[in-house]
Amino acid sequence: MGAGLLPAAWAGSSGADLLLKSFKPKAVSADPADSSSAPVQSQADLGPGSVDQFKLNDPLAVQFFTAWNDQRSRLKPEVNRWAMLFLKGEHEQVLHLWDGISDQVSATFRPAAQSARLASLARLGLVQSVVEEWVYSLSSWAQGPAGAQWSSILEVLLPRWMTRNPAATWDQALLDRGVILNPEMENEIRALDSKRGVSVVSLQAYASLRKGEQGRKLLSLLSSDNRLKLPLAQTVSLAQARRGDLGAAAMTLKEHAEPALEKQKDFARVSSYLLQIARFLFQAGMWDESESYLRKIPNSAPEFLPSREELAWILLRKGDVSQLRGELASLSTQASLEQFQPELPVVRAISNLKLCSYGAVQEDFESFARDYGSWARRIDAALASSGSIPAPASMDAFSRLADLRVKALATEVSKLGELHARSLKTPMPSVVGRQGHWKSLESRMQKRLELARKLEQAEYLRQWKNQKIMLGEAIRKLRFVKIELLHQIRIAEADARKGMDVVSTSQSGAVKAREGEVVFPLDGVLWPDEFFRIQSQVENRCLRAAGGDR
Repeated sequence: MGAGLLPAAWAGSSGADLLLKSFKPKAVSADPADSSSAPVQSQADLGPGSVDQFKLNDPLAVQFFTAWNDQRSRLKPEVNRWAMLFLKGEHEQVLHLWDGISDQVSATFRPAAQSARLASLARLGLVQSVVEEWVYSLSSWAQGPAGAQWSSILEVLLPRWMTRNPAATWDQALLDRGVILNPEMENEIRALDSKRGVSVVSLQAYASLRKGEQGRKLLSLLSSDNRLKLPLAQTVSLAQARRGDLGAAAMTLKEHAEPALEKQKDFARVSSYLLQIARFLFQAGMWDESESYLRKIPNSAPEFLPSREELAWILLRKGDVSQLRGELASLSTQASLEQFQPELPVVRAISNLKLCSYGAVQEDFESFARDYGSWARRIDAALASSGSIPAPASMDAFSRLADLRVKALATEVSKLGELHARSLKTPMPSVVGRQGHWKSLESRMQKRLELARKLEQAEYLRQWKNQKIMLGEAIRKLRFVKIELLHQIRIAEADARKGMDVVSTSQSGAVKAREGEVVFPLDGVLWPDEFFRIQSQVENRCLRAAGGDR
């Protein structure tokens, strides 16, 4: 039997040991979803069947067989037939008949029967149903000594069966299968004792994501290889930074996020961490340190463009013109222009203004209006949508998770509908309430699907609103750039008028002809050649000022 599947306290007294003492070993092929298999034995007197036909290839099946074989003489015939179906691997029929036999299960056999039902749900890939039943089991029948034994095995095996991965853990199952937690489930999970096992800690961490500092105490309970540790550490540190405690935020990342990154070696998550720590450093005024972190983000990461945008702001603040121009040139490719990064043209316009390239500033205004005018229309159309809000062009991690939840729940609802339809055609003897089990479960999952769709729409709406705010902020900054540009041109124009270099651009009113006078009715109109002449003087004046020649 694979190491680590049974609690250490059971060493020498598990169901597998009892079977080894009672029966002669007979090999059986292992279930590919399990990391170990138990030998199958034969017994002459097993009533309606033989042990040879049972699939005792995982610790739960072995333990279930032990409990059933010990009590079968005291169980009702319907319960015995149901137990044999589970031991044969007929998981669909096990669930199909559950409502009919559940009232006939004795109190001593109930923990084993409920564990078998939970295992059958997992074997059929009904992930959301499994998680909800698992939470219910932890808060009810699994609290007693007998239930604790069964929950110790299930805690290891359920995520493996749910994901079809023989090494999967609860954190992987929750994230990869898009489990959704409604408010009632979150309350149930918070009420559980975190000492009950790793599944409880993972569930509580999963429920604490995007809940501020709620999960701060859980961080020390999560191992460094738990995939929930890094996003939870980022959630907590972000909440600490928002209330102005950057020291606590940095400590959280140091103590929890960095060890998780080191242990998991998940390079896809490294970029997210680097961007977050760079933002904290920028907020603290540590520009050089922030720049060093931003430069570590590879160009293949989703965070690359946002990082370069923020790097451009740092270079602008530091006055590092040569580096800034290089970054802006590399970000002016067609692929970059197709992304929603409205701050980039703002930084480019400001840098052009500081370098006295006024013609380039005008081009920045025009390109921004051209490129982001279409974005503005898309954003307004999405926010004004009376029906379903469309998915953003580039979804962030939260929107992707919301999308995964909808797809996973839609698949589960469809599968439950198929199971219900097949249950109506089953050749097995009729049992009262059997179809009601599938129907009620399908109805419950349909409600979860409706909730998932609402949350998906909320995530989409959040992203569109954020983009509208970002675009509005970029427009506001460009207005200041334009005001500064006009201000510098007017100063140069005033200087030019003093030197009689250009015609006046101020027209007080219509000029009337007097007898013997020549009238220029368009006096005061700024012609293109005159504008460029002024612009040239402004640029020369700006460059002299930048060089210290005032």
